Amino acid sequence: VTEAFYTKLLGMRVVANDNDLLCLRYNQNSADGAADGDGSGVATTLVFSTEGQAADEELRMGNMLDHIVVSTKSVDETADALKATDEGSSAIFMDPKNMFGTKIMGVRDPNGYQIYLAEMETEGR
Repeated sequence: VTEAFYTKLLGMRVVANDNDLLCLRYNQNSADGAADGDGSGVATTLVFSTEGQAADEELRMGNMLDHIVVSTKSVDETADALKATDEGSSAIFMDPKNMFGTKIMGVRDPNGYQIYLAEMETEGR
Protein backbone atom coordinates (compact mmCIF):
# COMPACT_ATOMS: atom_id res chain seq x y z
CA VAL A 1 0.00 0.00 0.00
CA THR A 2 2.80 2.44 0.92
CA GLU A 3 4.72 1.68 -2.28
CA ALA A 4 1.67 2.20 -4.51
CA PHE A 5 0.81 5.51 -2.83
CA TYR A 6 4.25 7.02 -3.35
CA THR A 7 4.89 5.60 -6.84
CA LYS A 8 1.47 5.85 -8.47
CA LEU A 9 0.11 8.96 -6.76
CA LEU A 10 3.26 10.99 -6.07
CA GLY A 11 5.54 9.76 -8.86
CA MET A 12 8.46 8.50 -6.78
CA ARG A 13 10.42 5.46 -7.91
CA VAL A 14 11.49 2.42 -5.90
CA VAL A 15 15.26 2.12 -5.51
CA ALA A 16 15.25 -0.74 -2.96
CA ASN A 17 12.60 -3.08 -1.61
CA ASP A 18 12.88 -6.19 0.52
CA ASN A 19 11.08 -7.73 3.49
CA ASP A 20 12.13 -5.01 5.95
CA LEU A 21 12.85 -1.94 3.82
CA LEU A 22 11.24 0.25 1.19
CA CYS A 23 13.37 3.02 -0.31
CA LEU A 24 11.73 5.55 -2.65
CA ARG A 25 13.30 8.48 -4.50
CA TYR A 26 12.64 11.64 -6.44
CA ASN A 27 15.66 12.57 -8.50
CA GLN A 28 17.00 16.07 -8.85
CA ASN A 29 14.19 18.18 -10.32
CA SER A 30 13.14 15.80 -13.05
CA ALA A 31 9.99 17.40 -14.44
CA ASP A 32 8.38 14.06 -15.26
CA GLY A 33 9.67 12.07 -12.28
CA ALA A 34 12.03 10.10 -14.54
CA ALA A 35 15.36 8.81 -13.35
CA ASP A 36 17.34 11.40 -15.27
CA GLY A 37 16.86 14.67 -13.39
CA ASP A 38 18.61 17.74 -14.78
CA GLY A 39 21.01 17.93 -11.85
CA SER A 40 19.58 21.06 -10.24
CA GLY A 41 17.84 20.86 -6.91
CA VAL A 42 18.13 18.08 -4.37
CA ALA A 43 17.36 14.39 -4.75
CA THR A 44 14.81 13.27 -2.16
CA THR A 45 14.78 9.78 -0.66
CA LEU A 46 12.26 8.28 1.76
CA VAL A 47 13.06 5.07 3.62
CA PHE A 48 10.41 3.01 5.41
CA SER A 49 11.71 0.26 7.68
CA THR A 50 9.65 -2.48 9.28
CA GLU A 51 12.63 -4.27 10.82
CA GLY A 52 11.58 -6.12 13.94
CA GLN A 53 7.87 -6.00 13.08
CA ALA A 54 5.58 -8.86 12.08
CA ALA A 55 4.89 -9.05 8.34
CA ASP A 56 1.18 -8.28 8.81
CA GLU A 57 1.74 -5.47 11.35
CA GLU A 58 1.15 -1.89 10.21
CA LEU A 59 4.15 0.42 9.99
CA ARG A 60 4.77 2.00 13.40
CA MET A 61 4.60 5.75 13.09
CA GLY A 62 7.29 7.45 15.13
CA ASN A 63 7.04 10.83 16.82
CA MET A 64 9.98 12.61 15.17
CA LEU A 65 8.47 13.52 11.78
CA ASP A 66 5.63 16.03 11.49
CA HIS A 67 5.29 16.36 7.71
CA ILE A 68 6.99 16.36 4.31
CA VAL A 69 6.60 19.08 1.68
CA VAL A 70 6.80 18.20 -2.02
CA SER A 71 6.73 20.80 -4.79
CA THR A 72 4.37 20.55 -7.73
CA LYS A 73 3.84 22.77 -10.76
CA SER A 74 0.09 22.99 -10.15
CA VAL A 75 -1.62 22.14 -6.87
CA ASP A 76 -5.04 22.31 -8.55
CA GLU A 77 -4.05 19.86 -11.30
CA THR A 78 -2.48 17.54 -8.74
CA ALA A 79 -5.62 17.72 -6.57
CA ASP A 80 -7.80 16.88 -9.59
CA ALA A 81 -5.57 13.91 -10.45
CA LEU A 82 -5.69 12.64 -6.85
CA LYS A 83 -9.47 13.11 -6.62
CA ALA A 84 -9.86 10.99 -9.78
CA THR A 85 -8.69 7.91 -7.84
CA ASP A 86 -10.28 6.32 -4.77
CA GLU A 87 -6.95 6.07 -2.95
CA GLY A 88 -5.92 9.64 -3.80
CA SER A 89 -9.31 11.14 -2.99
CA SER A 90 -9.42 9.52 0.45
CA ALA A 91 -5.86 10.68 1.18
CA ILE A 92 -6.68 14.40 0.92
CA PHE A 93 -7.07 16.06 4.31
CA MET A 94 -6.70 19.69 3.19
CA ASP A 95 -8.06 20.99 -0.10
CA PRO A 96 -5.95 23.46 -2.08
CA LYS A 97 -5.69 26.90 -0.51
CA ASN A 98 -3.26 29.77 -0.21
CA MET A 99 -0.94 29.61 2.80
CA PHE A 100 2.46 31.11 3.49
CA GLY A 101 2.33 32.99 0.19
CA THR A 102 1.83 29.89 -1.95
CA LYS A 103 -0.92 27.47 -2.92
CA ILE A 104 -0.75 24.30 -0.83
CA MET A 105 -2.80 21.15 -0.15
CA GLY A 106 -2.41 18.23 2.24
CA VAL A 107 -2.56 14.46 1.86
CA ARG A 108 -1.93 11.57 4.26
CA ASP A 109 -0.04 8.50 3.15
CA PRO A 110 -1.39 5.04 4.08
CA ASN A 111 0.69 5.16 7.29
CA GLY A 112 -0.78 8.48 8.42
CA TYR A 113 2.19 10.72 7.55
CA GLN A 114 1.20 14.19 6.37
CA ILE A 115 2.50 15.37 3.01
CA TYR A 116 1.94 18.91 1.83
CA LEU A 117 2.03 19.62 -1.89
CA ALA A 118 3.19 23.18 -2.53
CA GLU A 119 2.94 24.98 -5.85
CA MET A 120 6.39 26.07 -6.99
CA GLU A 121 7.67 27.56 -10.20
CA THR A 122 10.66 25.21 -10.26
CA GLU A 123 10.52 21.95 -12.17
CA GLY A 124 8.94 19.17 -10.16
CA ARG A 125 6.02 16.83 -10.04
